[in-house]
Amino acid sequence: MQSQTLRATHYSELNDWKEVTMGAEIIERSLKAHVPSIEPETKEVLADYVDAFRGGELDIFLFSLSKEKDSLSQWIAYCREGGVAIGFAMEGLPVHFQEASQREMANERKSPTLWRGTDCRYLRPGKLIDVGEIVSIADQISNIKKMTEESKRKWMDPVSRAYLYHKFQRTCCSIKHDAYASENEWRVFYTWEGSNPPEIKFDDRNRRFVELQFKASDVIREVWISPHGDQRQGMTLARYFKDSMNLSYKIKKSKIPFRIL
Repeated sequence: MQSQTLRATHYSELNDWKEVTMGAEIIERSLKAHVPSIEPETKEVLADYVDAFRGGELDIFLFSLSKEKDSLSQWIAYCREGGVAIGFAMEGLPVHFQEASQREMANERKSPTLWRGTDCRYLRPGKLIDVGEIVSIADQISNIKKMTEESKRKWMDPVSRAYLYHKFQRTCCSIKHDAYASENEWRVFYTWEGSNPPEIKFDDRNRRFVELQFKASDVIREVWISPHGDQRQGMTLARYFKDSMNLSYKIKKSKIPFRIL
């Protein structure tokens, strides 16, 4: 709240990064099941993306939220000793971050960054999905390679590859194991384009992350007080930040009768 900064973690360094690579594995199985006659050139393009994603090589950083405002499982997982849950205006976050990126570009400090938000979908590991659009984009890339006009090739190939990258990114990062369905997760994806990467930092466990600036008055809507611990302290903190920063969020107490012995 004081720094008005969010942390987005590299997808390969989440507590359970298998939950993200599961999406790449589902894409791979779906390609084999639905498109057995896929062209060798297209198959090669897609295989490279699957391998890169599973190897943690893509520049993708995630900031995750839950749609559940007052969830027992979330309190147990993150606030066992008491605390608060900050309620963001999820639908406005990608636009909010994108505007910050444009300001950075104007100051010529960083390469352009992209933010996208999406609901997570919860699937069993053996589930297959529709990969028709991904295959179509990969087909386009393999056809561009065959073009005789070098000027068209130089223009169309990067554009098509960027489109495939973001489509692949969204598909992979939106898929989670159905065992986590109660989290009702919503994610913001952070990536970058250009020659200069963003500043990558390391936490106390040497996990990579990037920081995203935000304006609290634009995106914070509610603060919920944990049902466990000292609720009076939680209320005091929530009111302090609200008053000292001149914010207008609502303060609510959890309605869950939660206790830890």
